[in-house]
Amino acid sequence: MTTITEAFELPRAEDIRAMGFVVKLRELEPGSEEVAQLARDYVVTPAVEKELPRILDDMKQVFDRGEEYGRFIHGSFGSGKSHFMTMLSLLVEGAPPAWSKFRPLLNAHRDAKVSKGAEAADHEAWLTKAGLLVVRIHMLSVRGKSTGFDRAVYEGFNAALKRRGKAPFEFLNVDAIFDEVRREAKEYGDVVWKRLEAESIVGGREDFEAIAQGSIQAKERFARTWLKYKGRDAADAGIDPRWSEGLKRMAEHAKAQGFGGIVLMIDEFLLWLAEKSGQEFVAEINSLNVIVDH
Repeated sequence: MTTITEAFELPRAEDIRAMGFVVKLRELEPGSEEVAQLARDYVVTPAVEKELPRILDDMKQVFDRGEEYGRFIHGSFGSGKSHFMTMLSLLVEGAPPAWSKFRPLLNAHRDAKVSKGAEAADHEAWLTKAGLLVVRIHMLSVRGKSTGFDRAVYEGFNAALKRRGKAPFEFLNVDAIFDEVRREAKEYGDVVWKRLEAESIVGGREDFEAIAQGSIQAKERFARTWLKYKGRDAADAGIDPRWSEGLKRMAEHAKAQGFGGIVLMIDEFLLWLAEKSGQEFVAEINSLNVIVDH
């Protein structure tokens, strides 16, 4: 009698690991063997065949108009949500294995639109030209239970910048730094202002307060100088709690680093949110709403 192991080439039991069957959204090198394997393993379902061209069409339209766009992907465990988001991320980044997988589908979609007299975008061409920064955030991998959605986005943004050799984003909580200086001045008196003046940081209390009422750029310059004077790094300043302003500054920073826009890929948000309760839950929903309304 022929056994199953004789009829089929099966992996050894000791080689099977549960995570080997789960794709987790994370930073990947577009030219790596892992990416090539992910593309080879991906199965284009009827839903993906229908929705992927539509998603890219919509992205092209809002990109041309300078607007925002969001999609919610839902499905049961193991239905391929993370794998799809991974492949979409790789398409946006121009990874050759991903385009080899989806180019026939997208070309057929474009040809069908052209045959009907409709305008059709060359998605590979416009995405290459757009230079979008993909930020991958796996919410269940966020460090610390107290880490909020805004901080998770900031950290994901900086991880994406770091992989591409770009300067990090520092949205400093400058008000906290100015309060710190005032507390020291209250405790130690004029010696604080004399030392800052001697270090050519500020010209005294009046100069300090003028900076505090000035532009955010001037305030950040002072905050960085103060931290350096104290022998601390920018992380010690904390993150500015103004989330809507943070999103605006993130976009400005991405543009300054040469990117045409930001694509946030947020995985397992609902599972992460389910662990929140009360005011925490409300706060995180509000943070998500800020992105939607930004």
